[in-house]
Amino acid sequence: MRSATVPTSVHELRPGDIDVIAALGDSLTAGTGILATGIVELIIENRGLSWCIGGQGTWRQYLTLPNILKVFNPNLNGYVVADSLSIDRESRFDVAEIGAMSQDLPHQARNLIKRMQADRSVDMKHHWKLITILIGHNDFCSRVCYLPTPEKALYQHEQNLLQTLRLLRKYLPRAMINIVATISKHAYKKENVSSLTI
Repeated sequence: MRSATVPTSVHELRPGDIDVIAALGDSLTAGTGILATGIVELIIENRGLSWCIGGQGTWRQYLTLPNILKVFNPNLNGYVVADSLSIDRESRFDVAEIGAMSQDLPHQARNLIKRMQADRSVDMKHHWKLITILIGHNDFCSRVCYLPTPEKALYQHEQNLLQTLRLLRKYLPRAMINIVATISKHAYKKENVSSLTI
């Protein structure tokens, strides 16, 4: 299911053309507490099961983006298959951190670039890379309380994201960036209100 020739544009990409997968973000990307059955387990980073970077098992066991892509390219590289911290080798190309905010994205991007450059199985010039970025929940749920205006948080988030995208564009050619929006506070509030029972 790969293209006959290596695509030159993201508009030509097929699922089998993705050779490398990576992720930047916060605890949602790190898979924190996915298998938790109690409060103590909430700090475990179940990266192998993370929706966007976990490659543990198959798509029939764990429906994750890497497990779906492995069907089209069994040689997919970069996904995580075990619980790990971001500093562990097992975290592969998942550089997400618990509690991260958008100000941490440029650091995560530099960390990812170093990891990919050091990995001999990654052909930086020819391999297509799918990089997911999901961050902002901590910015908008806590950091905004310490800024003069909510708009300041939006501006800083935008600047951090732009700096990160520029780094990725400069050092990681042939990258498709998957930016996932944060959960809307209105949708969250509506869901919580509608699920209340009296």
